[in-house]
Amino acid sequence: MKNTEGQARRRWFSKRLKLAAGALACSFVALTFAALLFASQARLVRTSAAQANFSGWTAQLESILVYLVDATSAERAFLLTGDERHLAPVSAAREQLPGMLARLPALGAALPQLAPSLQRIQRQASARWTELEEIARLETSGQHALAVQRVRAELGDGHEAELRTEINAAVEAIRSDRRQTRARLLAGSIDTQRLAQATIGALVLSVLLAALQIGSLISGQRRYELALAASEQRHRTIVEEQTEFISLSRPDGTLTYVNPAYARFFQVPDNALKGHSLYDWVVETDGELMRERIAAVLDGAESALLETRVNAGGQQKKWIAWRHRVQLDADGVAMIHSVGRDITKRKDLEERLAANERLMRDITDSIPVRLAYFDSEQRLQFVNRALCERFGKTREDFLGRSLAGISSETARSPVAERLVPAIAGEAQRFDYDDETADGTRRIETHLLPDLGPAGEVRGVFAVGMDITHLKSVERALRDLTEVFDNTTDFIAQTNWRGEVQYLNPSARHAVGLSPSAPLAGRLFTEFYTAETNRRWLDEIVPAVKRAGVWLGETAVLAQGQRAVPVSHMVIAHRDVHGRVARYSSVMRDISNEVLARRALGRQTATLNAVIEAIPAMVAVWDTDMRCRLVNKAFERWRGGNRADFVGHSIKETLGNVDHERTLPYMTRALAGETVAYETEYVAGSESHHVSVTYTPLPLEDGSIGGFVGVAQDITRHREENIRLLLLAEHDPLTGAMNRSGFENYLGKKMQQGDGASLAVLYIDLDNFKPINDTYGHATGDEVLREFATRLQSLVRPTDAVARLGGDEFAVALAGVRGADNATLVADKIVEMARQPIRAGERWMNIGASVGVACNAEAAGGWKGLVARADAMVYRAKAQGRGRREVALEHPQPDTAGEVQAG
Repeated sequence: MKNTEGQARRRWFSKRLKLAAGALACSFVALTFAALLFASQARLVRTSAAQANFSGWTAQLESILVYLVDATSAERAFLLTGDERHLAPVSAAREQLPGMLARLPALGAALPQLAPSLQRIQRQASARWTELEEIARLETSGQHALAVQRVRAELGDGHEAELRTEINAAVEAIRSDRRQTRARLLAGSIDTQRLAQATIGALVLSVLLAALQIGSLISGQRRYELALAASEQRHRTIVEEQTEFISLSRPDGTLTYVNPAYARFFQVPDNALKGHSLYDWVVETDGELMRERIAAVLDGAESALLETRVNAGGQQKKWIAWRHRVQLDADGVAMIHSVGRDITKRKDLEERLAANERLMRDITDSIPVRLAYFDSEQRLQFVNRALCERFGKTREDFLGRSLAGISSETARSPVAERLVPAIAGEAQRFDYDDETADGTRRIETHLLPDLGPAGEVRGVFAVGMDITHLKSVERALRDLTEVFDNTTDFIAQTNWRGEVQYLNPSARHAVGLSPSAPLAGRLFTEFYTAETNRRWLDEIVPAVKRAGVWLGETAVLAQGQRAVPVSHMVIAHRDVHGRVARYSSVMRDISNEVLARRALGRQTATLNAVIEAIPAMVAVWDTDMRCRLVNKAFERWRGGNRADFVGHSIKETLGNVDHERTLPYMTRALAGETVAYETEYVAGSESHHVSVTYTPLPLEDGSIGGFVGVAQDITRHREENIRLLLLAEHDPLTGAMNRSGFENYLGKKMQQGDGASLAVLYIDLDNFKPINDTYGHATGDEVLREFATRLQSLVRPTDAVARLGGDEFAVALAGVRGADNATLVADKIVEMARQPIRAGERWMNIGASVGVACNAEAAGGWKGLVARADAMVYRAKAQGRGRREVALEHPQPDTAGEVQAG
């Protein structure tokens, strides 16, 4: 019954609403037409108002013509009579015309149809005024006759006629437009008056109908307002304003109601729920669980609590905590009342925390370093995999126990002894031999106190690194140092400031310093003569900075301030930025030149470079080869901050070249293989040559989640070996190769398969001994250095020039096609040796005998090649010196005997 009355009431209200809506629609149409007409009339009124100023514009256009005509007449009268009183119109035009012409564009904007005509008026008036100003300028500059000629020529009369025509046409157009506007304004006023009357009638009718409708509606509406307002307020307070997601659905999941929070979260309007289900946005696997829980609630369970993943906002996964219970509607039908709460942030934090814990565990387990943490009671709270594998135990065997409580082996560990002072706050660093199943390993251990905010010791971090390889390198360096300590040469090293940092025993003995005497505060200038110190600043340092090495002769101050002449080599060592960091000097006493030369061939002058172990550079990469973590050593190495690497790909971090070079090793690491290799990184800010180890990061399911890269700097070791090799293979007097370097060069060419195209030129200087006997060894040394320099200029950079001893030299030519090419070079050397050589103030004449041999694979390898070239030198000397002799490329046994005999 109630439903029937409500439906009749709604139909009655609907009829009256339609009647009122029709009346209002008629009024709206009339008002719309009136508004459009009023807008049109308003435009006409604005146009008419604007045209009120047009009379002023017409007067201004006419004034432009008047000013120009008056100025023209006045200027003619002045030129013809000479009376300056005629110039008054010219002055008036000069004051007014520029401003009038400048305002013409504004009139063109107001009347677009006249804009082209106004532009022509402005150009013609400006042109005419320019002519008048030119005539005035001619008169002012004393060219009266020319000015009168210009006036009599009447060149500007055509401009005035055209200007007059344009101005008259513009004025007539303005007046015609104004007349038309006034006529339209009058007609529009009449139409507006009629439409306004019709609009008022329609509006009165609609108001009457609306008043009747409002009266009938008010009486019915008031009965519902109070109840509706109270119900609506309760509903909004309880449901609509809730931040939790509230819904009602049938037992099969079909939604019948959702609150605004639910609609906003799942981005579905309230009026679009038809066809939607409670399970539509739930991830499929979680939806099955929700169905089971709701079925249990329908079977009598009080409520169901669960957490599910949902798709909200496209493909974004979020987490919802649900509470489902049964609620009966007005007809007693069971409905599912669901309340949800967004717990995505909590879940994200939980997953992130778990992932970070797994990542840190994987990192510490993958680093080839033993890690542990002791609490203040000396009990282990953390160990990594490397430590467990060392002792063959699990983490559970370590955690919560002291070293003494784990096993007798751990109780005897050197760590147990040093742990007491570390707990007391003293950091410990030591290394020891560890006997393992793989042999004896040298372990460097750091015990670092963990200090709290108040400075109290909360525990100790223990880090153990395998430095067996580094110790072997140190032993190798000590072996090299013994060479320096036992050589008779004087070896010294200074920093870039000139402060002495090292003197070998021979140098200490020469200058009168005991082996234990400190070098702090000593400068290199104390051990050189005044002349050497002057040359050091003016000659030696600039040459070393430019070329990297300097060879020459200087004098040092031995015991008793005795000046001792030395053959001196200075080497510059540069840092990673290319700046000179230190200088090394290798000096040999040449007081007894013969003994010094013999000793020079057997000694190697090198510097002592002590390379300390530095912390490893560590970087962690995921399966997409993106950086997850780097340590401080890696930041210093790559020259950037952590933010520059984390989240970036390997290509972005290392660059294209290093990425392509290391990609095969990284691919093997991602396949589960531990990879170790040595390489060069040019882009590194500190380390260029590094030893790299890639260790896979296994996940809990056995898959590989990335890998850990551990790099140790071996740059100094590599550079030192190269430097020592260069010192050992070069003659300090001439800078050319010595016998050892020459033989190594020939051996490498043979290994590369270039023996067949190899040629050796053995050179013996003629008439050199008289120079030493007559002028001394210093002059002889200058001759040898100059000859070596000239010899180097005759060959290619890929060829080798060597001083084999005394006045004997050798040249190795690579890639020689035949004996003719080698013979041509030998002839050039013979001719070069005939040229005088200047030594001091004297010119010395020497000569050279050259023996040539080709094809190291013909007989005897490179040694046989050198022997054949040496035999040819003796033959050349026997046949008169100053010539060359060429050995047969494929000697027969008898011929070889003849050559040797010759």
